[in-house]
Amino acid sequence: MNKTTDWPFLVWFASVSAAAGVLFAFWFSGTSTYRLVHEGLAGAWNNILLPQFRDPGNFEFYFKAKRFDGEGVLQAKAGVSDGAIVYSDASGPTAYLINNRGELLHHWHVPFRTVWPEPAHIEFPVPDNQVIFRKALLQHGGALLVLFEAPGHWPYAYGLAKINRDSEVLWTYAQQAHHDVLLTPDGDIITLLHETRPLPIEGLDDYAGHTIIDDVIVVLDHTGREKKRVSIIDAILNSRYPGLLYADGQSKDALHTNSVDWVTSAVASALPMLKTGQILVSMKAKSALGVVDLERGELVWAHRGGWRQQHAARFLGGRRIGLFDNEGHIGEGGYSRIVEFDALTGAQLWSFGGHADLEIESRWRGSYQAFDNGNRLITESDAGRLLELSKDNEVVWEYVAPSEVEDKSPAVFWARRYSWNELKALNFAPSQSN
Repeated sequence: MNKTTDWPFLVWFASVSAAAGVLFAFWFSGTSTYRLVHEGLAGAWNNILLPQFRDPGNFEFYFKAKRFDGEGVLQAKAGVSDGAIVYSDASGPTAYLINNRGELLHHWHVPFRTVWPEPAHIEFPVPDNQVIFRKALLQHGGALLVLFEAPGHWPYAYGLAKINRDSEVLWTYAQQAHHDVLLTPDGDIITLLHETRPLPIEGLDDYAGHTIIDDVIVVLDHTGREKKRVSIIDAILNSRYPGLLYADGQSKDALHTNSVDWVTSAVASALPMLKTGQILVSMKAKSALGVVDLERGELVWAHRGGWRQQHAARFLGGRRIGLFDNEGHIGEGGYSRIVEFDALTGAQLWSFGGHADLEIESRWRGSYQAFDNGNRLITESDAGRLLELSKDNEVVWEYVAPSEVEDKSPAVFWARRYSWNELKALNFAPSQSN
């Protein structure tokens, strides 16, 4: 090749190569191989590299900009319920017991690697400063059932353990347990697991990718031994509600189930379509609730209402179900609200979304608890705030979780008030200073 043809040839060769590269990239981007490589690279960055140097204080799953002046108890009025509150937040793997003055009565703390020094059930676990208690359920003698979670990581479900009042580990369940845990009347434990399943699955032909995330209801005995597991995807496919599995933009986390509750005999008496021992589940990705029969492996009831991306669905007595509606409020106030409805008719019975001077805003998480006196405790998770409302919707108690990160509040993942009588029945009696 002579010097007069070198540059034209190189230009021609570069142009053809670039065009071929573009055509190859266009073809490759539409293939399953591309999606697999893309998912692999994204997973390596988000799950292996980024967590090693990420500061939880600068990550929105853990801390958000403060919306309120002050912290601790901001309001305490006549009419607040008695007892003490157990809550956990983004400050670490710690649960706190506080009274109505915000005074610390007790706390539990145990790092993830103290429980699992070599966590074989989690690939590439994040550093301990990024693992928290998602939920802490009080048991007899001050023991806790604790769900470990790493928000923003995948998998974020890090396991279930039981610790005593001195934070000593009693037993562990090394599975990807997540979001919620409850006790049945006979002492069994119900929780949720993540399970990654390969596609295709018969009946799910509109999901893209190679895998899908299923949520599994698991029954454990009081020692943490597994007794039963039921796939919620399979329960839906076995039901008359297969339309719930329409992809609707969700290509991986098909359901994002985030709460479980037990159908008691009283609930079953009020709702003839249900039976004692069935499980109410909240499926956030579908903005739907359902009830699963564990023996039949079938979704026997499902319902959608005017809520979006909800959490913490609970039976409240009679035909009433309540939930934290994360994104369904369109009136004055914030974009979140609490909703209670009639499970038989679907009629809304009560809701509270705040007002111009009291916005309720939590997109990611949230819960609430209804009391016999008509009061309700709201966990506004993203704001790091707890509110107790009277039956007339007046705020009688307000608490903002203390923060060690300047100008930011830790997300409060879950809270529950225990009356002094409940604490006494659990043989756990911290100071009753109220």
